[in-house]
Amino acid sequence: MTLVESIYLRYARWSGIALILFACFQFFLGILPGWTEIRSDFPNYYVSGTLLFEGSDSLRMYDNDWFQQKIYAQNIEAAGKFSPFPPPTAFLMAPLTVFEPMLAKRIWLILNLGFIFLISQQIKHIGRLQYRDALLLVLCSGLACANTLMLGQVYLLLLLSMLYSYQLLSSKKNYEAGIVLGVGIAVKYFPLVFVPSLIYERRWKSLASIFLTVSLLNLAAALILGLNTYRDFFETVFFQHLTGSLEGQSPWSYAFQSWNALAHNLFRYDMTENPDPLIASETLFNLFKYGIQVSILSIMLWVLYQQKNKSNFFESAIILGSVTVLFLTPAGATYHSLLLLLPFALLAKTVASMTTQFKKIWLVLITSLVLCGIGPLLQSKLPFFNSLLIIAFYRLWLMAIIFTTTCYWLIKSENQSS
Repeated sequence: MTLVESIYLRYARWSGIALILFACFQFFLGILPGWTEIRSDFPNYYVSGTLLFEGSDSLRMYDNDWFQQKIYAQNIEAAGKFSPFPPPTAFLMAPLTVFEPMLAKRIWLILNLGFIFLISQQIKHIGRLQYRDALLLVLCSGLACANTLMLGQVYLLLLLSMLYSYQLLSSKKNYEAGIVLGVGIAVKYFPLVFVPSLIYERRWKSLASIFLTVSLLNLAAALILGLNTYRDFFETVFFQHLTGSLEGQSPWSYAFQSWNALAHNLFRYDMTENPDPLIASETLFNLFKYGIQVSILSIMLWVLYQQKNKSNFFESAIILGSVTVLFLTPAGATYHSLLLLLPFALLAKTVASMTTQFKKIWLVLITSLVLCGIGPLLQSKLPFFNSLLIIAFYRLWLMAIIFTTTCYWLIKSENQSS
């Protein structure tokens, strides 16, 4: 019996215990503090929802000091800001603003727990897994899930919407899928990873539905929040977010776990933030940052080119597009790793019929996901994590493993199918 076969056999025996352990992890680090505390990011969503009912001429939603005062006005003692959210984000929590903040947070927490079970059901169908295995896949994302629960984030809902959209697209319900994706794109950009696949397959009904939904939501937001809100968004937030320059947050921060942050630490001098870079050079900074981006995008396009005539190109484009976006994001957060469950669900389709080679790849992917989920906990508890640059950017290296392994998986599966 090989080592891989032994691991899978042990998993079959101990998966129930693993499920209990990860559920306890989510309870103590996610549910319990989420039930008793209000921290960012929930105030950002809640307070922006209350501002829908104020006059648009008085709104300065992307003025961090002004928005913070609005948070305090709701008797919420937590730091927050509306940046970098697009204006339609204000609609998300609007229905909950009829409740006091703490009650609204608890209602949202309960809804998030419901989303976990619905996501597991979607992954079960898409990935052809046992429900227990699908639920364990969600829970083993660690702090990605726990922080979403604790902070009142919306990424479980976003993940559910994308999994549901895929199901709708698989059922040829193109208009409905476009509406769900359009709502997601209007508040978070990530569902755009579906668009290249839709264009390739000429699903014009879905694309038209996406465009119409995004347009209508932004029109409604412009009418309610005012054109000044949009002007501020594009002048002070949108392009800065794409480059990883968020107001009030250091581009040298390890929390971003991005190539942009690593490039800042290696090559940009700052008296306070980075007094001892490896080499202080703007030229090397740009070569490193943009060279990495071009290289990764080139690899992605090459792998997809190899897949272009295959029946599973639609899934391959979503899988690799999702992983690439998360790998290149200039301002990543712990809970963004939840979105890896979309490509993992699509890859899991072949789990039941895996050869030993693919079982090894799947084991690498799951291990990387688990390490992404517990890494922030280790980073906060072990001082040496932040003293060594190569360790401090642990999630970046794990994403490199996931990206490389995913490319290898798709190439090998393409070679086998041919």
